[in-house]
Amino acid sequence: MGCVEPRSVPGLEAAVGPPPAGSLDPVPWLRSVRARLPGEVRRAVDILDQGAPAGRPRAVFGNRDFGADNFLLAPDGRVVVIDWEHVGYGDPLLELMLLHVWPAGGGLLRHAPVDRVYCRIAGLDPILLGWYELLAATCGSASAIAIGDGARAAAFRGWLGEVLEGRRTWTRS
Repeated sequence: MGCVEPRSVPGLEAAVGPPPAGSLDPVPWLRSVRARLPGEVRRAVDILDQGAPAGRPRAVFGNRDFGADNFLLAPDGRVVVIDWEHVGYGDPLLELMLLHVWPAGGGLLRHAPVDRVYCRIAGLDPILLGWYELLAATCGSASAIAIGDGARAAAFRGWLGEVLEGRRTWTRS
């Protein structure tokens, strides 16, 4: 799997530009849709609204739709990431955390903890992962509810319930 650094593509940095600090934080959006969300999702928004932990990673240029359904295994054994229409700057841990619930019925990170590997490589404290798991489950739930995707909403809400009950917190493993 490869990574393209925006500075390596002439003119790309100027075209998309790095976002202003804090502009990628999804909590303001969650706060704005809170009233339309079910009780456990509102509870999670309230917890997230208490503040983000220090030491979060900087925004990076990436896929921004990083889900197990967007991976292909090439005939030569390489993993290829597809579905790049949302490409841009994003929070790498939020994107990785979405792999906890997709594909449905088994989440990729249950088998391959790339979120922990990313923390180690990036020099981040893995204690961040508990907060990010709550953030990703909340964002996934709210997004699926907003677009009317009942199956995805059910999967994310199931994951969110486990996180809120303390049964799914990677920092406790």
